[in-house]
Amino acid sequence: MSEQQQQQVRSHSTTTTRPTTTTTMLSESQITSDASSVVVVRSDEKTHKKIYCQKCAHEMQQVQEEGLSSNKNNNNRTKISRMKCLSCGFILYNNPVPVVAAIVEWKDHEHLVLIQNKTWPSHWYGLVSGFVECKEDPLDAVKREVQEELGLQQVIVTPQDLIGVYNFAFKNEIIIVYHVQVCEDSNEEIRIDTNELSDYQMVRIDKVRPWKAGTGYGLRDWLLKKGFTENANSFIDPFQKKESVVDTPSKL
Repeated sequence: MSEQQQQQVRSHSTTTTRPTTTTTMLSESQITSDASSVVVVRSDEKTHKKIYCQKCAHEMQQVQEEGLSSNKNNNNRTKISRMKCLSCGFILYNNPVPVVAAIVEWKDHEHLVLIQNKTWPSHWYGLVSGFVECKEDPLDAVKREVQEELGLQQVIVTPQDLIGVYNFAFKNEIIIVYHVQVCEDSNEEIRIDTNELSDYQMVRIDKVRPWKAGTGYGLRDWLLKKGFTENANSFIDPFQKKESVVDTPSKL
């Protein structure tokens, strides 16, 4: 869809308030072939999406396909809901997206560097993270993310620094968590990417606590590995209680 078409769809979706079904349609010539185009449909104040096939541009339908059960205790085949083009047979599998995250240990070996994304509430701090690019090795990706978000070039991370791989089903992501060590002899200062981040904090390793979401489980496993069992098993709940991982912050 062109920017003008997207604006028309956004405008329609925000101005239609009646509980009647209203549909905005695009001709097939307006549908791009390299990405699934979306048309907004409002029905009884609920927004639905029509997805068009990236192969032939026909509308895709939700079907039940045979697949493995998502229940880890059940290895039987089961039915899984997928989007399928009934015209050419193309299936949109909606595979999870690979993400890397970095537990950045400062050069004094006493603090972790946590960041705050611009879109997060003021009490949220977390790990440096980002998407793995096409054909990029996860190890290279985590180095790149640390360089981009913190401005740090002199870091150490090896395959042996892999902490674990975690399913973040809520965002359809697979998170690959590494421990990244800032070089002891580095004279670099942290320079955050202000396009993405609003703040960073140094948190003492013996004070940090994990959170029950996404990258928090990687931090929990790293703390267990370091011997901080009590902290590792003392999760904060930033969603309900507005607890913060940054109880004793510092900029060093």
